[in-house]
Amino acid sequence: MGVFPLRLFYIELSETETNNTKTAVSVSKKNFRLAVHRNQIKRLLREAFRLNKHLILENTSKKYALLFLYVGKEMPQFHQLDQTIKKLMNKFTEQTKN
Repeated sequence: MGVFPLRLFYIELSETETNNTKTAVSVSKKNFRLAVHRNQIKRLLREAFRLNKHLILENTSKKYALLFLYVGKEMPQFHQLDQTIKKLMNKFTEQTKN
């Protein structure tokens, strides 16, 4: 599922695997050649997730492995990523409730 410029891939973890939801972030080398820019975007994504992870943890009882993929071609601002993460997490909780 996606909300531009992010895509979210997820799988449900078995009960025996872990106690926590696992997360990963990725930025394409094709769109951002310099590692400095990729790492900066990944830091912004991790921080936006850290501030909003309560949206997932409070609304779901199952455990998931989440992958956030940045697919935009321009360097994002934190407030844009924060709003996008919120929309994506709300969309995720609605889809996983069914």
